Amino acid sequence: MKHLTFKQKVVQGIHDLFYIWIREFRTTFRDQGVLIFFVLVPLVYPLIYAFIYTNETIREVPAVVVDNSRSSLSREYLRKVDSSPEVKIVSYCADMEEAKLMLKDRLAYGIIYIPAEFSEDIARGKQTQVSLYCDMSGLLYYKSLLNTNTSVSLDMNADIKMQRAGNTTNRQDEITAYPIKYEDVTLFNPANGFAAFLIPAVLILIIQPANRIVSKIWFLSTATTTAHYVSYWVKA
Repeated sequence: MKHLTFKQKVVQGIHDLFYIWIREFRTTFRDQGVLIFFVLVPLVYPLIYAFIYTNETIREVPAVVVDNSRSSLSREYLRKVDSSPEVKIVSYCADMEEAKLMLKDRLAYGIIYIPAEFSEDIARGKQTQVSLYCDMSGLLYYKSLLNTNTSVSLDMNADIKMQRAGNTTNRQDEITAYPIKYEDVTLFNPANGFAAFLIPAVLILIIQPANRIVSKIWFLSTATTTAHYVSYWVKA
């Protein structure tokens, strides 16, 4: 057995390392299963999830109403909700059971419930509420319903404040409705959509376990060949 110097051992070790790496690299690209997970999966998953949330926002989400108040204020509230581009009221139900059946049959994705004391509480100066029930199978539906109802409630609150203030000028009405003027600027995500901030994190969580599984399978399938070359190098 020829005695090798330390430098020769290092050079031979580096040479054998690259030889094994090149051989395994070729083996990897000859395996169709490995190529599917290493190349196709990272490309297909982003396309699928980006396609699902490509619109960022949804228009005219169907919703049903249970209006137990049946007052002018409740009708005004529902009229403003229905006039928004994001929500469309498709039916007025007699009770919650009927509304739940429509939600179950996918005829609507949300229920707007107005209690019987809605108008009376406002007339007495008491705080009232409007309940919103959403189908959480689609986050975009929930987002559209929640944003619309929140905006309508804030607008009606401002109108009620101005009516009770007894102002005489439009400027006084503006100050009463909005004492502090603010501007909402959404940086890097102007549409407030899920694709801009949710999809990158979800893709990492999905692709990483898949690649880990494939890496284990690939390692087990090639471990025998690698061990053979390493063992040959040690004996030499």
